[in-house]
Amino acid sequence: MTLIAASSFRGALVLAAMFAMHLASANCTLVSGNPAVTPDSRFAIAGVGAVLDTRTGLTWRQLTTSGLSWDAAVAAANADTTAGFTDWRLPLREELLTIVETGCILPALNTTIFGPLGPISGAWTATNGRGPTAWYVHFGYGYDYYEGKSTAFAARFVRGGTSILFADGFE
Repeated sequence: MTLIAASSFRGALVLAAMFAMHLASANCTLVSGNPAVTPDSRFAIAGVGAVLDTRTGLTWRQLTTSGLSWDAAVAAANADTTAGFTDWRLPLREELLTIVETGCILPALNTTIFGPLGPISGAWTATNGRGPTAWYVHFGYGYDYYEGKSTAFAARFVRGGTSILFADGFE
């Protein structure tokens, strides 16, 4: 998908239509017998390039950035202005786990909502690990672990939220 800078309302409509066509074309394949836990109906458009998770109250940037160290991911989130918002951040580990599609693998992500996985399956969280590490979520298989902060992973930005998340990442 090609992104076009939209400097007018008409340009923004064209961009939104292109993104909607892209979203309608892809989704993960459910593993036999596993129910979807992140169905499309759980999300609402929150501006061009952003979706609201109606279950958690979090707004997610739909596409990820790739190949960033943890420090670069934090800086990129702080500088991002997707959908006109200026308060993007890296999600907590528990927050990022709420969008893992446990009904799927390769990817363990609703790609209709969040777009293609890209070449890097791991996405940084704001949660520190042991020593100079931070937690990430692997969207190929849906697990989380920690890694050195200089490792190049993707980043998925989030903002807001009003839900209470438990330690396992679920309400």
